[in-house]
Amino acid sequence: RPAQQSISGIIYLDGDPMLVTVTPVTRNDQTDSPVAGWMIWAKNTKSLFPHRYKSLFLNDTRLIDIVPGTVPQAVYNALFRQKQTFAHELTDDQLTVFSILQDINQQPAAILKTTAPREYYQSSKNALVMMILYCLLGGLIITLLFFRALRKSLVTRLHLLESDLQQLARNDFSQPLRQDDKQDEISMVSQVVNSLLTTRQETTSALAEIENKFYAVYENASQPMLITHDRHVLSANQAAASLLGYDCVSELMGYPLDQLLRDATAPDTVSDAFYQRIAAHEYYFEWDITCHQGWQIPCELEITPIDHDGMQALLICLHDISERRQHENKIRRLVLNDSLTGLYNRYALSQQMLPVLKQLAEGYDQRFALLYINLDRFRALNDTFGHDTGDGIIKTVALRLQLLCESAGPVTLARIAGDEFVIFIPQIATAY
Repeated sequence: RPAQQSISGIIYLDGDPMLVTVTPVTRNDQTDSPVAGWMIWAKNTKSLFPHRYKSLFLNDTRLIDIVPGTVPQAVYNALFRQKQTFAHELTDDQLTVFSILQDINQQPAAILKTTAPREYYQSSKNALVMMILYCLLGGLIITLLFFRALRKSLVTRLHLLESDLQQLARNDFSQPLRQDDKQDEISMVSQVVNSLLTTRQETTSALAEIENKFYAVYENASQPMLITHDRHVLSANQAAASLLGYDCVSELMGYPLDQLLRDATAPDTVSDAFYQRIAAHEYYFEWDITCHQGWQIPCELEITPIDHDGMQALLICLHDISERRQHENKIRRLVLNDSLTGLYNRYALSQQMLPVLKQLAEGYDQRFALLYINLDRFRALNDTFGHDTGDGIIKTVALRLQLLCESAGPVTLARIAGDEFVIFIPQIATAY
């Protein structure tokens, strides 16, 4: 170093650190003149740092020359521009203090840089880290213990619930699900299932009672009834077997329904018409049922769709209307037919002519023929030989006219009075 500059340092005297400054003395206070002597100034650092002067120098302590750039700019500004006694830098790990050391002339001689670890900060930081680690470890242990206890409880209850549900899956509804006093989702599931089981048992008992009553009424009823599915007879009561000419009910089991519905004149289309009515939700109509020996019984069918052993079936009630059909035919004959000859009467003849007359009124080009036949001297024969002979003559004439009309095609023969007959031909080729 140039001889004209002061020199500062720290020496130990009797175990105490001393700050020493050696300043050159020149003639006439000229800095470039030879040095005439040296002025030594020493100061005990205890006066600078009375409380921690010993421990201060045990840390990283060194002197720095007062040269720009040797200390951070913020520290340099604080020490020399703001005239502060010291300035510091603080990091997470350590504290660095820059102090101005003055010489005997109270001029800055050096900068004392002291770096010390932040013991309280580090210890607090380490303690905080350890506390966090211990808390995490404790929380993890508590969580594991909690989940272990919860898993043990849940697994036991879930196993019980699973075994009970497997019992239900085997269609064993005799025992309700086991449940505890806890109010959680598992208990709620058990309560709901037990409620459904109770309702199902009550419903099953009620349905069984209804079915027993139904079959008791069904088997012992005087009303003939059939239960059918997939065009076959599933069940029948004794009244139905008797009506259809069978000795026992078992003969009807599995019998094709189409055989009961068939018509000898059109066997393929009759059953299709029956099922078309069912598809159209028409459940009440008349049908001729074919019996065991092949004869047909006119019946009024009352059909009800039912659930039979899990299958969609039809309950068919058969009402024998043979007597009613006979009365209807008798009334029809009285209305439309002549009581003596069985031919159409005047009313029936007019009903046969109405469609043709209507077409003529609407402008259709159609020709028809109307033949009027009267017996000559019939009254004399009737008065001479009696009414029985006259009736026989009328029947004979009617029979001969019927034979002629059968070979003539679609014509209508009617008796409109005592000895008067009319033949109606609805369509002819020419008027001559």
